[in-house]
Amino acid sequence: MDGAGGEDTGETAHGSKATGASAPDAVAKGEAASRSEDTEEVSGITGSSVVRTVVGFLAGLGVFFALLYGLSIVLNSY
Repeated sequence: MDGAGGEDTGETAHGSKATGASAPDAVAKGEAASRSEDTEEVSGITGSSVVRTVVGFLAGLGVFFALLYGLSIVLNSY
């Protein structure tokens, strides 16, 4: 009897979880749709974004080679 009661309450809990999950899913889908509309307006390749990307890449490359050069000096000293 206890096993049957446990099964019944388990089914009820799963049923309530399933019905509760549909509302947040709908809200999440609605929010995702509104976010994609906002990002479509913002996302665009501009000249300044290209310049920032190139300058950032070159700066990172410079830092990488500076660290590599420093490492070679340290290793050659031994």
